Amino acid sequence: MVALRPLSIAGRSSEQPAAPAVVTVEPSEYVLGEDLPGAPGESHTTVTAQTPGTAVVVFRLSPPNQQPELKNVKRLTVVVK
Repeated sequence: MVALRPLSIAGRSSEQPAAPAVVTVEPSEYVLGEDLPGAPGESHTTVTAQTPGTAVVVFRLSPPNQQPELKNVKRLTVVVK
């Protein structure tokens, strides 16, 4: 099990370079390699181990009923309890 602590990540979108996007991860537990429940617009989300104490959450954003574009694949590193 991986326990994700709250984390805020600021990133820049290629469509809106002046407006940083903030992603918040609430405390949750997931099994490594498990698909995570996604918010509307998230087509696929997976958590994978990277190093002790961290995990990488990979998610692809896409409009409903459409394949995600490669440019919308995001990686986010979080701290693991």
